[in-house]
Parts: sequence; C-alpha cells; structure tokens
Amino acid sequence: MAYTKRILDSPALVRPAEAAKQLGISQGVLYYKIHAGLVRYERIGKHYYILQAVIDRILAADRALESLLTAQQYYDGVAATARENTQLITLARRAAALAALAPE
Repeated sequence: MAYTKRILDSPALVRPAEAAKQLGISQGVLYYKIHAGLVRYERIGKHYYILQAVIDRILAADRALESLLTAQQYYDGVAATARENTQLITLARRAAALAALAPE
C-alpha cells in the first residue's frame, strides 16, 4: 500500500484537474482528448493520471505552433506589401511610359 501511495504522490504523475489547469483547458476537454487518444495517460485503479513530461511536451508544441503562426502572419504581411509595391511600380512605369509618349 505504501508503494502505491508513493507512486500516486509522485510529481511525475499529475491528476486531471491539475493537468487541465496547466494546459489552460477544462477537465471535460482533457477527458475528451484522453478518450480520443490525443493525450497519453496512466490509469491506476479507476483514476487517470497524466505524466508531467506529457504536459510539458504539449505546452512546448503549443508554443512552437504559436511561433509558427506569428511567423506566418509576418510573412503574409510582407507578401501583401510586396504585391502592393509591385502594383505601385507597375503603375509608375505605365505613367512614365505614357508621359514619354505625350507630345511636348
């Protein structure tokens, strides 16, 4: 019995309520992800536990995804600016060509 209690009190095992809090989601969403196979868990008796390492990996993946989205937004802005600049250059060239054709 003492061995089981020591395992359950291990900082490596996190109860779903604490895991949901760390992940910033509700317990219902966490249980959905567990049952959908999206979050690895340990089941001891009738209780679910999530390894702290799993939580840390999920948080790291979320940070990486957020970084990628920020980069994508930046590059989308750069591309839009480049398209606008190309259009402005084209208009300026046309205006210069028409001005060159106009009689003096």
